[in-house]
Amino acid sequence: MTQGRLIGVGVGPGDPELLTVAAISAIQTADIVVTDSKALIDLVTNPPVDKLQARLVTSLEDLGVGPDGTPEQRAAAAVSH
Repeated sequence: MTQGRLIGVGVGPGDPELLTVAAISAIQTADIVVTDSKALIDLVTNPPVDKLQARLVTSLEDLGVGPDGTPEQRAAAAVSH
């Protein structure tokens, strides 16, 4: 089994376009990007995150985990792809 790593990037309650340099770098170089909601997919697939290399961009909603999902459910869904 190949081992990977999971990096969590939070946008918090503020302006989602105000990502840190580290967050943008993590998103740009990720193989897979999983957002909390479908609404955040536009933030990832459009500027300010250019040069996106991900082979899959999806949301937890698309993976069957709703906003009330436990942290364990969210992590399991994110790493299952």
